[in-house]
Amino acid sequence: MQIPFVENDVSEGVETIIFPDAILSFLRKRGLLESESTEYAEACYNMCNLFSLLIGKELLPFCEPNSLMVYEGSYGRQGNHTWLVLEDTIIDATLLQFDNRAKKLNFIDVSFEEYFTLKKYTFEDWMENSPNML
Repeated sequence: MQIPFVENDVSEGVETIIFPDAILSFLRKRGLLESESTEYAEACYNMCNLFSLLIGKELLPFCEPNSLMVYEGSYGRQGNHTWLVLEDTIIDATLLQFDNRAKKLNFIDVSFEEYFTLKKYTFEDWMENSPNML
C-alpha cells in the first residue's frame, strides 16, 4: 500500500518551521538519543514521544486552541507509536523507524489505514495528562 503523502496548507506551513535534522542535532547534543547512529531512521528509533513534544511545542502558537491532536497507537501494528494530527493531516517525523518509504518529515492523509489509534488527545491535554508523556 502506498503512503498517501499530501501537500496542503498544513504541510507548507509546518515545513517552514520544523526541521527534523535540527531536532536530531539538538537531541544529540543533549545526550537524549537512544541510538548513536547517524542514519536518521535509526537515530529516531523510539523517539516519537519526544519528537511529537518538540514539534507540537513549535506548532502550538500557530494553531487554534485544541486543534493540534496527539495520537498514541501503532503503525502497521509494529510497536508503540505517537504522531500529531492537524486539519486531517498526520504529521510524523519518526515514521522512518517503521517504513523505509517514509521521509524525515511526513504529511499523510489522516485516513491512511496503517495508523492504528489507541488514544487521542489534544496537544494541551497530552502534555498534562498522558501517562506516556516524558
